[in-house]
Formats: sequence, structure tokens, C-alpha cells
Amino acid sequence: QRRDVASAATVLRELSGYFAELRRLPNAGLVHGALPYEVNFNADYYPAAVARQGPIWQNPLQDLPVASFLEANYPVIRQELESIIATEGAFEALDAETRNAETQFGPRGDDWLTAYMFRKGEAIQKVCSRVPKTCALLATRPEISKCRMGGSGAG
Repeated sequence: QRRDVASAATVLRELSGYFAELRRLPNAGLVHGALPYEVNFNADYYPAAVARQGPIWQNPLQDLPVASFLEANYPVIRQELESIIATEGAFEALDAETRNAETQFGPRGDDWLTAYMFRKGEAIQKVCSRVPKTCALLATRPEISKCRMGGSGAG
């Protein structure tokens, strides 16, 4: 496989500029690392950073529209999740088939599992066939169904 080091260096320089801009935003302290390639998911496992700085959203139900949507549909989502969990090994298998490739500093697969239902705005049928009502609900949300960012997903 041929690697284009010059293009990679250009992308890293651009990313460094975006990262510097991100670090100037409120709550940027939640992003760990001085350089883009030092960022990892450890904040998920070390909530002291959130305790020090407080939550990003002061009122999630008001500040984050999808939060009230998820809360309103919690009974349906919970019921379908419980049906997967009731089948031994089902959730673990869905996690293995849909997980993101994380950095070496990311969470281990034995302590953080996710069964992605959407990736880049597209429903993942293997999971959605197990939770059709939840996927139908999520498909109505533009944050999920219209998100085309690489690596993005709803799980």
C-alpha cells in the first residue's frame, strides 16, 4: 500500500489549526491533549474533568433538542434494548460487528459496548432488524439520519 506522506502532513497541519481554534472555545478543557493526535477517550472514564468544569449543557432538555426526544421515547428504546440483552451474547456480537476502530488509548471492548444503529446517516440493518421501532424513531432525527461525517454513528 502506497502512502502519501506529504498529503498526510498537510492534513495534520490543517487539523492542528482547527484543534487550536477548538481549544479556545468554552468547555475546551474537556478535550485532553495539547495536539490533535494526543486526543483520546479517557475523559469518558475519568469523569473528574466534568466534575471540575460542570456539564457542557446546563439544561440538556432545553439546550440539546435530541435529549427531550430520547427521553420521550425512552420506554420504546428500553424495551427493544432489553430484548437484545435477554439473548445471551447478542449485544456483544452486535458491538463486534458495528464498533468504530478506536485509538490505542480508547476504551477497551470489555468495558464499553455499543451496537451502532446508524453510521453516516445510514441505518445498519443487522441492528435495526433487532430494534425496528428505535431505528424508525432515530431515522426521524436529522442529527442522525442526515449526518454524513465519517465515523459518526448512533448506538
